[in-house]
Amino acid sequence: MRLGLGARLAIAFALLAAVTALVTAGVASASTNRRVKNDVDQFLRERAADIAEGRRGPARPLIDERLGEDASAVATDRLSVRRAVEADAIVQLIDEQGRRISSSGIELPIEEADVSFTDRFAPALLRTVEIDGEEFRMITVHIAGGGAVQVAQSIATTNALLGEIRAELWLLGLGLSSAAGLVGWGVASGTTRPLRRLTRSVESVRESQDLSQSLALDRSDELGRLANEFDELLRTLAASRRQQQQLVQDAAHELRTPLTSVRANIDFLERADDLDEPERQATLASIKAELAELSDLLAEVVELATESRDAATFEALDLVTAAEAALAQFELRSSRPVERSMASTFVTGDLAALTRAIGNLVANADKYTADTGIAVEVRVGAGEVIVADRGPGVPSHQREAIFERFWRADEARSASGSGLGLAIVKKAVDEHGGSVIVRDRPGGGSEIGFRLPTT
Repeated sequence: MRLGLGARLAIAFALLAAVTALVTAGVASASTNRRVKNDVDQFLRERAADIAEGRRGPARPLIDERLGEDASAVATDRLSVRRAVEADAIVQLIDEQGRRISSSGIELPIEEADVSFTDRFAPALLRTVEIDGEEFRMITVHIAGGGAVQVAQSIATTNALLGEIRAELWLLGLGLSSAAGLVGWGVASGTTRPLRRLTRSVESVRESQDLSQSLALDRSDELGRLANEFDELLRTLAASRRQQQQLVQDAAHELRTPLTSVRANIDFLERADDLDEPERQATLASIKAELAELSDLLAEVVELATESRDAATFEALDLVTAAEAALAQFELRSSRPVERSMASTFVTGDLAALTRAIGNLVANADKYTADTGIAVEVRVGAGEVIVADRGPGVPSHQREAIFERFWRADEARSASGSGLGLAIVKKAVDEHGGSVIVRDRPGGGSEIGFRLPTT
């Protein structure tokens, strides 16, 4: 089963708290153990030094002849040892041969390391020993004049205390982990609630295809901005869908006219058995022209509707190069003269797209300039391409509308063309971060073009 984000955050909180608690407990336990052990060792050093240096009980040499004394002397010696210490430690004396002389409590172990202290001075020997299942910390030090003294203290109580501390720390860690898990669950639930709402909205949009839905979160944080971006995305998609639908409707309307004309001409040819050859050729030429217009219209509709043009390749280029390429194509199909006024101006762009845009501007100027003997003027320079005609001009209130798809002025309804040429120009200019230009031409006509950032 896949865990949700809230559950994963809660587990992460709990694990983080558990690790923190465990590390803290381990450090605290080790620190406490070290400090207690140091305190015990310090006590043993001081007590052993007091006895060895005579500050507690008699500090007289222990010689072999003492082993031959009577029982009363031995008893007296043991009594002196007991008087040298309190009940908080066990003291044991060792002679120079490493034999136990007396002990104030249980007998402490004597090993070779302890015997080495009886006839020479050496740093104190501290270690943990086990006697009858109980642990003791024990120190062995040399006594001036011969022999050694051993001092030991039980650490069973200390170990028990440390065990209780460790247990309490583990319980505290478990409690903190549980509390952190609950807090993490609460925080995660609150944090992911708008995300879950956003997810449900996306799922609803996917299932219903209704792009009018909105997710308004009264938040100023990242989640609020995400919701606003989601709403903006839905609005963009809805606008795109409306544009696509409008494009299809407009295309259907525009296609209806040439199709009707082609159908009428074909019906005329079928009925006109005695049609003379010139009229027949004229009718066929009309059909071919309508079919060519249909082909151009379909190509432009597909380009605008599906963004199917080849991927743009932006590179440094001279707008003069794009203009000359467009004019070369124009001059193949039109006899209208062209006046050129061009100066190199470099931009970063896609040569094919800009060539198509300039070609559409020239074709638009050619279409609206009635006299075929009047030249179309093309000016290039300073990041601008301007195509000037001697047509009827564009009224100021229509200068933005001419770049809309299928838009035509009322007086130009009968003109040929798809009504998409300038829309394609606007699309290419927008892709290049530029702006379109529409203004009156001195002496009559229009100047239409675009401006791009130069390099």
